[in-house]
Amino acid sequence: MMPESLGGWWDVDANLLEAIGADTVMPIRVAESSTNRNPTQFQRSAKSDAKHQTTDKSAYQEKNMTSSDFFSQYKNHRGLDNDDDEHWYAAQVDVVTTLPGLLKYIASSAAPKHQLMEAVGPTPSTSRHPVTLYFGAGERTTQLHYDSLENVVCLASGGTKTFALYDPVSSSKYLYIDRSVHGNFSPSNPTTPSPNHPMAKFALPSIVTLSVGDCLYLPVYWYHTVTSSDERTISINWWRSPNTQK
Repeated sequence: MMPESLGGWWDVDANLLEAIGADTVMPIRVAESSTNRNPTQFQRSAKSDAKHQTTDKSAYQEKNMTSSDFFSQYKNHRGLDNDDDEHWYAAQVDVVTTLPGLLKYIASSAAPKHQLMEAVGPTPSTSRHPVTLYFGAGERTTQLHYDSLENVVCLASGGTKTFALYDPVSSSKYLYIDRSVHGNFSPSNPTTPSPNHPMAKFALPSIVTLSVGDCLYLPVYWYHTVTSSDERTISINWWRSPNTQK
């Protein structure tokens, strides 16, 4: 559990904006708002355009904006039918390099115990992000993928986040995995299998829903999706290098 030692500090946008700094530039993921009242799909992008780009740091379409612009407008870009056609999501933002003003508040929020994190794995090299922030509003879900680092995620504010976790040993043969083509993503959707991926329906997930204060250890190489509830949510992720035997 992640104790609420800051008494709801994470629930107030003004607190975050002051800590981050109004002129701080943040990478914001962008997806087309859903028109069928389903969660917005934030999927890997195969192309860039003039407004959005993919980089070597992200496989998603993103645009850079100041934190003041994001905080003043994100509630109008949350994937509703009456929204602009863009859904915004500040996802996997590196706290150490981009949002260092949040570090002391993360520490004050009783991060996972040192002994737990040491058991998960060593701190990744300086080229990898050790702590990241996910912030957004409106129902949204990720494409099925795995992470190449160990991960402990805690929900600091908001509604819920639901993880569908797929054991790589028992599920991989049903997820149409081809890393040479898809990298760490899967082209299939086990909840609504397409005619091109009919076996995906046999991939059975473990479902875990986090409420505020809950934490989850997400093992390296486990395929998963993450679906956020409609409420404004903030989660913090701690990343660790995997054991080489994995």
